[in-house]
Amino acid sequence: ADVLAQLEADLLKVKDLQEELEGELAQEAASGGWLSDPSQLDRYAALKLEADAKTSKLASERSTAATKLQAEQIAQQNLQASIRTMEDRLQQIETEREQAEAHQVDVKEKLRGARDSLAAKQKESKLLEQSRRQAGAKREFLESKLRDVEGQLQESKADRAASGRERKMSEALAHMQRTIPGVHGRVTELAGATHKRYNVALAVLLAKDMDAVVVDSEAAARQCIKYLKDHHVPPMMFYPLQTIRSKPVNERLRHLGGTSKLVLDVLTFDQAYMPAMLSICGNTLVCDNETEGKRLAFGSERHKVWLHHSC
Repeated sequence: ADVLAQLEADLLKVKDLQEELEGELAQEAASGGWLSDPSQLDRYAALKLEADAKTSKLASERSTAATKLQAEQIAQQNLQASIRTMEDRLQQIETEREQAEAHQVDVKEKLRGARDSLAAKQKESKLLEQSRRQAGAKREFLESKLRDVEGQLQESKADRAASGRERKMSEALAHMQRTIPGVHGRVTELAGATHKRYNVALAVLLAKDMDAVVVDSEAAARQCIKYLKDHHVPPMMFYPLQTIRSKPVNERLRHLGGTSKLVLDVLTFDQAYMPAMLSICGNTLVCDNETEGKRLAFGSERHKVWLHHSC
C-alpha cells in the first residue's frame, strides 16, 4: 500500500510537471519565443518524450502495484476468514472440552456412587453370609442335640424292662426252642457289640430286626409261625440260615481309614449265624464323628453310615 501511494504521488508529480511544461510551451508558442528556435524545439520534443516515458513507466508500475495490492488484500481477506473459521472452531472445541470435562465429572461421580453401592452390597453380602453360617451352625447344633435325644430314647427303649408283649414273646420263643428243632434265638440274644459305645448305633440299626428269630430252615420257621398263630402271640420275623441269600462283604470297606468300621466287625456272634447277620447288616458302616459320616454318606461313593456317638 505504501509503495502504491508513493507511485501514485510520483505519477501525479510527473503529470503536474508535464502539464506545467505544456503550459509554458503554449505560452511561448503564442508569444513566438524560444520554440521558434529549432534546437529548442528538438530539446522540447526530447523532454516530452522522456516525460511520456516516465509517465508510462510510472503508470505501469502503479498498475502492477495495484494488482499486487489487490491480490494481497484478497489473500489477507481469505486469511482473516480462515482465522475467523479457526477461532470459531477453537471456540467450538473449547465448548466441547468443557462439556467433556463436565461429563467426566458426572461419570466420576456415578462411578464413585457405584463403588460405594458395591461396597455396601458386599458388606451386606458378608453379613448375610455370616448370618447364614451362624444359622447353619445353630441348625447343626440343634440337629445334633435332636440326634442325642433320639439316641437316648432309642437306648432307653433298647434297655427297658420287658413289657407284657415282650414277656409273651419271650415265653413263646423259649417254648419253641424247647419243642421245635433248629430254633436258635433272637438276633439281640445271638449278637452283641464289641464295645458298649456301639450299643446305641446297633440298637437303631437292628431296631426292626432285634426281635427276629434265627432258625435253621424254612420248615422250622413255618412251625414257629403256626405256633404263634395258634397261641395268639404277636408275629415275629425269621431268618432261615439254610436258604437266606445275601451279598458278600465288600472287603474294601474294611480299609477306608479313619474311624469307620463295618457294622459286622463291631458285632460278636457265632460264625454259624453269619448269613443272618450279613443279611441284616450288609455293608453298613459305623464311625465316630459326623464329619466323617457325611463324607462317607454323601461323597463320590455313597455308603450307609451310622454314628455310634449320636445314635
